[in-house]
Amino acid sequence: MFHLSDIFILLVAILHFGFMVLETFLWQSNFAKKRFGMTTQVAAITANLAKNQGIYNLFLSAGLIFAQFYRGQVNCPKSNIESSSPSQYPQTDPQSHDFALYQAQS
Repeated sequence: MFHLSDIFILLVAILHFGFMVLETFLWQSNFAKKRFGMTTQVAAITANLAKNQGIYNLFLSAGLIFAQFYRGQVNCPKSNIESSSPSQYPQTDPQSHDFALYQAQS
């Protein structure tokens, strides 16, 4: 079941993928030069910077898509607290100093 937040996250992932295409492959095209108000010389000088930004946007897009489709499906081992029985916890007197330290740590 999709929620509104899922739709927005996928929309942002698609936008970042589009930014990647523009910055990595189309940076020196007439469309990009016109869109960003660059000359041919400026586009050539900044091409490596744009490719770096494009790769960054690709990883953002991939991370968002991965998080959407694989959330909650990772097999995490149970922690000791979840698998331990209550008898393993220390039995302390509520009036003792140790009980106050135990409460402060948890």
